[in-house]
Amino acid sequence: MSVLSNRSDIELRLLVMSNGFPNIQFLAKVARKTVRKVIYTYESSSLDDILSFIIAELGGKKVESIAFVLHGDATEMYLAGVGNVVLSYQALKDDKLLREFFICLSSTFMNIKSSSARLDFLNSQLKDETAVLKLSDELHKITNCPVEICKDLNRFEEKPAAFLNIEKKIMSVMELYFYSEKLKEFLNSSLQSHMQNLSGYEKIRTVGKGAFGTAVLYRKKYDDSLVIVKEINMHDL
Repeated sequence: MSVLSNRSDIELRLLVMSNGFPNIQFLAKVARKTVRKVIYTYESSSLDDILSFIIAELGGKKVESIAFVLHGDATEMYLAGVGNVVLSYQALKDDKLLREFFICLSSTFMNIKSSSARLDFLNSQLKDETAVLKLSDELHKITNCPVEICKDLNRFEEKPAAFLNIEKKIMSVMELYFYSEKLKEFLNSSLQSHMQNLSGYEKIRTVGKGAFGTAVLYRKKYDDSLVIVKEINMHDL
């Protein structure tokens, strides 16, 4: 579904980011100037803490949309370490406090009557498309605004154009919150920095060998995604 807006250059938006996402401080730096940011410590934060951080950041102002950047796995997103609060369709059905959190989020901090009102999740690792649809539908019922659950940031260009700004430029969901070129730079440099420290990766198997190195398959421990790393033996150079 497309949403048209002629005020996107001045509309205030909010990014709520967990430090469980790698290099979150650097990601925050590529956010648009019209985006307010809340970065919280996952391990020591509760749902009430997150709401308090948002209150402090917005100072009584309301935003057009809110986006979350969280870590997670194939079945759920990790929202708050205190209470081990996760976000999935089943969790949303079972946890009254979780539902109240999102009701408060939309009714208190969002211009819910605006045509631009929406709730986005920008780094979902959820694999089951049916579960994703059920979760987004349930969130829509709770918040009374459109909900988009996007895949990881590396795939942001795959999202269909959703907005039209004052300059008549088609914008993706990711571009509502980030400068696209700066986001690409972050993703490229982030991958390189991740691979300099493989402590967060599990080695699976060697998948190929060449004259100047070996291709090795690794699994990211925090989201189970797979990457191939070229390991070079310096003695062979």
